[in-house]
Amino acid sequence: MPLTLTGASGNSTLNSSTGLAIATWTTGTRPSSPVTGQVGYNTTTGQLEIFNTVGGWVNAGTTGIQYTANYLVIAGGGGGGGSVVVGGSSIPPPPPPPEFKRAVHIENYILKDQYDNLISFTGNGGGSEVRLNRVSAYLQPTVGATISSFAPLAAPSNAPASYTFNQSLTSHTRQEIADKVWKKTVSFDESRWDTSWVQSNFEQALAVWEYDNTNSRTFFNGQLQSTLMQSSFPSSLVSGSKSYSVGVASNHPPIRHLRISRQNYFSQARVNTGFGFRTGQSCYRSDWSCHEWNDFSDVPPHFYSVPSPLSPLWPAYEVHWDTKSGAVFGWTWPYRVYYVGIHPTLWY
Repeated sequence: MPLTLTGASGNSTLNSSTGLAIATWTTGTRPSSPVTGQVGYNTTTGQLEIFNTVGGWVNAGTTGIQYTANYLVIAGGGGGGGSVVVGGSSIPPPPPPPEFKRAVHIENYILKDQYDNLISFTGNGGGSEVRLNRVSAYLQPTVGATISSFAPLAAPSNAPASYTFNQSLTSHTRQEIADKVWKKTVSFDESRWDTSWVQSNFEQALAVWEYDNTNSRTFFNGQLQSTLMQSSFPSSLVSGSKSYSVGVASNHPPIRHLRISRQNYFSQARVNTGFGFRTGQSCYRSDWSCHEWNDFSDVPPHFYSVPSPLSPLWPAYEVHWDTKSGAVFGWTWPYRVYYVGIHPTLWY
């Protein structure tokens, strides 16, 4: 015979042939003092429900614990931001993994032609003031205006609040130009080019030009392949090309405009391109910090490891290191590899 359990909230009947028929109620007639684990069938919702102290009456099969997460997914891997809420408690997201970076500098340079008159009433006389800039399309919008300015550089850790910087600066006296002197950088404001050339920034352009006090403009025009920001909603990252047209204050055409892919640069960075390798010290001071490699990553000089940017085994570009033959302008272009996100930052 069936076993019937009778209570204020309804009857539950266990029958060997028809199974278990549990108590039923409506949303308005639920038990007034339920206990955790109490089960019943709600005829209002048509659902089997269970009571727990976290979520109250919930449909059977759910826990009543709410999980929420905010996250950002970027093409090519990576994500972050947001937090996880479990039962009303917030759990902070995990720290990002260590990041692999490559920093590229221009450390030596030579100018063989004089671009300014000896005397000028417009402030353009004497030596030549050369600027070395970088053009990048990385994370630019897929639609809209062409790129019209050079890529900025990351501010060093010891920079003042007003710090703005997008170029390396070189000055050449008339005697240095006549003698074809390979010059050597001394500090970060002379040598920086890209403090972190990321893998998804497929190519960039080197822009070398002579600054003049003039309203005239010389333009660097071209197109770059890179990772762009999709303009439509929801925003995402896509591979594509972006045009650029950057005007500079100069009375002369560009000294050098070189578009180079990331793959070609890093695969050829230590290869003799026909202009030899630099020799001797690459800066005037003998200590490790003379190139300020640590100014943007907070790495003390004694954490450096080989291959060192001070090594002479970096090739000269477009002007031979010893014979000085070749183009009007030449340079060396070393790089360093480092990890951030761990302590201390590691270089190699």
